[in-house]
Amino acid sequence: MDSKLCVWLQQSVVFYSLICFIYDLYYECAEIIKCSDIMKSKINEMLLTYGLSEECSILPMLDSFNDEEEIRKYCWRVLNTYSDLKKEDWIIGIEGGDFIYSFDGNYIFITDDIWNFNLIAKQPVLQLLVDKIKALKY
Repeated sequence: MDSKLCVWLQQSVVFYSLICFIYDLYYECAEIIKCSDIMKSKINEMLLTYGLSEECSILPMLDSFNDEEEIRKYCWRVLNTYSDLKKEDWIIGIEGGDFIYSFDGNYIFITDDIWNFNLIAKQPVLQLLVDKIKALKY
């Protein structure tokens, strides 16, 4: 077989393999995006259902803390002092999840996974938790 033809065939196979890889990657990404949209929709539904869609995060109120890991630790320590703390709704993933908890008639939304932590609640609930967290830390 002619060497130029062999090179052309090898290049064609490589090119075809690359096209197949890109095609597969495109559809894999489309599925990931679709799943992400479904998750966002479920989170928005949770926030709306429990009256938290317009509420704020606790993170700016604890800006003197080192990082989200420290905030996570103190938030859970305070939340676990409530005997009626109850998980109302949740979405679980491999790395963590999104949760609605209730205590003392209040609802909070928590994102807790290996990458980040956040707590969303109505302002009076945030202030209550921040006061208890700061008292515990300092």
